[in-house]
Amino acid sequence: MSSDPARRRDAGLRRISTITKGAVAGGLVLTAALSALAARSFSGTSTAATQTQTQSTTATTTQSTSSSDDSSSSNQLQSPSYSIRSSSGSGRVSSGGS
Repeated sequence: MSSDPARRRDAGLRRISTITKGAVAGGLVLTAALSALAARSFSGTSTAATQTQTQSTTATTTQSTSSSDDSSSSNQLQSPSYSIRSSSGSGRVSSGGS
C-alpha cells in the first residue's frame, strides 16, 4: 500500500463502489428470482383456460336465466344481517410526540 492518503482514499472509494454495484446487481437478480418463483407458485389460470371457462359460464348463465322464473330470490342481493355503528373514538391520531 502506498502511504499517499489521496491514493488510499481513491482505492477505498473504488472498492466501495464495486461492492455497491455488486450488491445492487445481486438484489436485482434475487428480486427477479423470487418474482419468478412466486409467479410459478401462485399462478392462476392460463388465458385459454380462462376463455373456455368464461364461455361455458356464460352459456350456463344464459340457460339458467332463460329457464328461471321471477319468484326465486336466491340470486338477488340481500342486506347484511347486522347494523353499522360509528365508533366512540375521537377520530384523531397522534404519532410519536405529545
